[in-house]
Amino acid sequence: EHWAVQWLRRLGEALDAPASPRACMAHVAVQSPPGSPYAVMDFPDRVVVYKPPGWEVDQGAVDAAEGSRKAFLSKYIQELLPWRLFPIVHDARHRHGIIHRLDTPCSGFLLVAKTFEAYYDLQFQLSSGGLMRDYVVLCHGWTPPGRSRIEERIHWTEGSSLPSTVLQQGRRALTWLTVRGHAVSNTGAFSLLVM
Repeated sequence: EHWAVQWLRRLGEALDAPASPRACMAHVAVQSPPGSPYAVMDFPDRVVVYKPPGWEVDQGAVDAAEGSRKAFLSKYIQELLPWRLFPIVHDARHRHGIIHRLDTPCSGFLLVAKTFEAYYDLQFQLSSGGLMRDYVVLCHGWTPPGRSRIEERIHWTEGSSLPSTVLQQGRRALTWLTVRGHAVSNTGAFSLLVM
């Protein structure tokens, strides 16, 4: 086992220690109204959450300080998982246990760590390429069936709520894709992609 994995596991265990014992991992499921997030799969140290469109994935103290009018995913996760047993989901420094993000208009599944040990394990997997993410995208236009990648320079301004843009001074980004289908309606052509 890699030394970094061992070190991260020990760090996570140390941060989890005050919340132990973990014998009582069960929690009461929060009934979600239509259009709200919900837990899809629940494991002892992580949970898969469905994020509907319009909900924002807030991952830090800056997001939490913006105000409570937004539908923040962390609020749902904090209602689902009590602080006494799962302190990481109440910790903005550890991004509420949220491993990755989805744009606010998008829907999809998110992996959320319920323990510090799981958080560091998942972050290591994500950083080292061991954790793969797939996206299903319906986009405007007709993507050629043989197209398998998009390579552009993406620019994003730190702290900005504006979307990223394709600019020469941006960071190189490579996305692999598979064209799964096409459709035409009175509003135009569409392509279904898996990325």
